[in-house]
Amino acid sequence: MTETKIKIKPKTKLKTKIKAKTIAKTETKINTFSILLERVKRDPEGSLFEYYANGLWKTVSAAQFLDEVKTLAKGLIAKGVNVGDSVAIISRTRYEWSLFDFAIWAVGALPVPVYETDSAEQIKYIFKNAEIKYAAVENDEIAGRCPANAQKWIIEKNDIAALGVFGEGVSDLEVDERSMLRFGDDIATIVYTSGSTAVPKGVELSHRVLCACVYNGCQGVPEILLREDAKVLMFLPLAHVLARYLALAGIAGTTTIGMARSIKTLLDDLRQVKPTYLLAVPRIFEKVYNASSHRAAKGLKAKIFSQSAATAREFSQLQAQGKAVPLSLKAKHRLFDKLVYSQIRAVLGNNVEYCVSGGAPLDAELVHFFTGAGVPVFEGYGMTE
Repeated sequence: MTETKIKIKPKTKLKTKIKAKTIAKTETKINTFSILLERVKRDPEGSLFEYYANGLWKTVSAAQFLDEVKTLAKGLIAKGVNVGDSVAIISRTRYEWSLFDFAIWAVGALPVPVYETDSAEQIKYIFKNAEIKYAAVENDEIAGRCPANAQKWIIEKNDIAALGVFGEGVSDLEVDERSMLRFGDDIATIVYTSGSTAVPKGVELSHRVLCACVYNGCQGVPEILLREDAKVLMFLPLAHVLARYLALAGIAGTTTIGMARSIKTLLDDLRQVKPTYLLAVPRIFEKVYNASSHRAAKGLKAKIFSQSAATAREFSQLQAQGKAVPLSLKAKHRLFDKLVYSQIRAVLGNNVEYCVSGGAPLDAELVHFFTGAGVPVFEGYGMTE
């Protein structure tokens, strides 16, 4: 696939007082939990998460999230989770996924994401390979695919609240001390490959590696991660390292992280959350393009869409090559922006200015179409395979 270069022009004010960290080898105490602590210190009352519960979209501030993380961490300590223990997280992408992720780090343990679609055989293999004793799972069905001897907490049975009550005797000081016992080159997480190349393989990622990648992201694309109104809608599996990285980078920056209810409600969730950037897989971009094309299947509408697509691609390609855009093409682009491109952006929530595509290569023609339509697309990859 031909490499596509895109020039970023910020459309909103950046929080220029925020400086992306450069992780040096001498920073021995750096760990993933400190990413959250820095966000809370910087903007405690600012929104950090949005998720849907009991018929309403709920906003959680950075300080509230930290409080909930510590409460859950106390429960994990009370239940016997020790420093260095492996704890699986098996659930679709949701607020509680991130809550467990940080709570496990807060007790000095090791979160091990597992795809909720994995078979019982794959899950049992991962549990044995990573020596997993505990698991946070979404529901009873997933719990049934886990080894019987592992202690499981079921999100949909409100076990998080029960853990909070169970841990009331654990002090804040113990959580604070435990949260800093693993750092630097200590393993922060084990990410397993999908298993498409034989059995799943565990990739050990250190605290320093994750933090370096996260802050490098903030330094590399501040227009995305450090803007005042940064917001993302997460719906891809957090068990995949790219989605998890982007969530961590959002916390390190200024992002409010919206959690989609499901793929079925994605279009409505986009309208409700109104993200400024989006992480998706190629098939999502293909569906948006195909749906737009099908709505203009015949007659004049079909001709307009075909011309608008060609204009968007040519406009993007010239910009990528650093060439001047002819006045005639600029005029056509302005016209199609009103007729077509604005509708594409409306499908994505009206505020999306940048997209990241991952999971598989995205066709270069689609990259240039969306970029020319005012939604630059960058390709990201996890490299866990």
